[in-house]
Order: sequence, then C-alpha cells, then structure tokens
Amino acid sequence: MINSTDKIRILYDELGFIETHGGVSRLFTDVMRELPEDCEWILAPVCTRNAYLQQPPFNLPRAQGTTDDFVRDTLHGHGFPGVSHVYKLLSWLFPWKFHSGELANARSRKRLLAAGEFDIYHTTMPHPAFNCWRKIVGRKPLVVTAVDLIPEGLGNARRVMHYRRQMFRDASHIISITESTKRDIIRLYGVPEEKISVIYLGYDVKDVSV
Repeated sequence: MINSTDKIRILYDELGFIETHGGVSRLFTDVMRELPEDCEWILAPVCTRNAYLQQPPFNLPRAQGTTDDFVRDTLHGHGFPGVSHVYKLLSWLFPWKFHSGELANARSRKRLLAAGEFDIYHTTMPHPAFNCWRKIVGRKPLVVTAVDLIPEGLGNARRVMHYRRQMFRDASHIISITESTKRDIIRLYGVPEEKISVIYLGYDVKDVSV
C-alpha cells in the first residue's frame, strides 16, 4: 500500500490475480503502475501466485498453501471436481495444518472493505462468485472493468449472468475494453450507454521489438 492522505485511494481485490500469468492480471498491474500522481493503489491480497504482483512495485510474497499446492503435496497430483471447496473448508477448520493464501487474501479484502479507508473500489473480476462489493454500495463508488462476455455465449451461464447483472446494476461506472463488449453489455444487461466508457488496451514499449 502507498500511504498518503491527499490522493484518491483505489482498492483492488485479489479476484483477478488467481492466475500465474494472464491478460486480466497483466491489465490491472499495468493500470496500477500507470495511475496518475493524484491516485494511489491499495492491494487487498497479502500474498499471491501471480507473477506480476511478485514484481516491483508490488513485491508481494509468493502465496503458500493454495489449492494447487494441496493437490500436488497432499493428493499427489490426483485432483477431483470440487477440490478447491474441500481445501477451503479444511483451511478454515484446520488453519494450523492447511495454510491457505487464498483464505488470507479473502480475509484481507473483507477487512479493507469493512474499514472503508479507500475512495474507489475497482474490482478485478466482473463476475465474482460472491457479492462482496455489496458492502460498499451507496457509500463508495464501484468501478467494473469488463474484458469480454465470453461466458454468456458458452451456455450454462445463468450463475455468471446473475452476478454480472447485480454488479453492473450496482456499478458507478463500467469500463469496457472494446466497443463490441460495450454493445453486449447494453444488449444483454440493459445497462445505459452513458454508464459505460470504452478504453482500449495499450501496449508496453518494452514488449515491442524494433
């Protein structure tokens, strides 16, 4: 966390940083690095498997005790459907034996949301598995970035759409990375056009070969 009292404090949760590498987590780490000087980021996760968050300026320690570790070390690589839920339950019941970075990050997010020492909550997932953002509705602005609406086109998306509908309704503003995604949000969820801004993805000049 960057400490300051005269800047706009933007809280980012851990939900979009579950992957080790990937477009969503890369997007948010780049956004945080390039925030204007009158803004600062506050990170909910206290540890991570994400490679970008282990690098400066974030420097989070590598998470120990994840579902992947549990499958590898305890189940000897023999995972099964629902293993993540089993591990979360074991971590909650027996924290001294089954350490969980995921649980530690969730607790950190809940604590930060409850404390309210931020100005904007920019969630990193457009369809979380729970409505954690509801705690700040009416008190703090909620910003949502929609990368795509692919789940809606894959069938059996009722649960995803349920949470997206709630989040888009509660959001103070929605960022879409393409005009196509913006049109899909309006068409599928009835979101007013003026509530959505299209901001295209940029690029890092260091990644561009000459």
